[in-house]
Amino acid sequence: EVSFVTQPNVYLFHSKFPALEIWQANLEKEVPELDISILPATFLMLYRVNHDVIPMQLSPLAYYFLLALTQGKTIQVAWQQARVACGEQTNEEEVSDLLAFLIQKPIFQSLKITPEEAP
Repeated sequence: EVSFVTQPNVYLFHSKFPALEIWQANLEKEVPELDISILPATFLMLYRVNHDVIPMQLSPLAYYFLLALTQGKTIQVAWQQARVACGEQTNEEEVSDLLAFLIQKPIFQSLKITPEEAP
């Protein structure tokens, strides 16, 4: 029954357009031409390290898992919601890999353990 509290500087963004690629292209001296019809949708996590904003493209599964975690859901509930949101058949081992990846980022402030209710 573990849930996480994210840092206040973590922001999740989703768009059907390739927003990260568009933003990165506009940072170039010469803006390249992008065919947005073939680029994937954006599932993005933004977080701050010192004064730098770090954009990180996530898989849809990682995005929905993290979204549920930011809403205070337990790991188990967040995983179930992410799997339903993506309509993906995933195995249970993937949740540990995904959680390990997210824990390495400076996005969680603390964790909470909710005791199970007695029957």
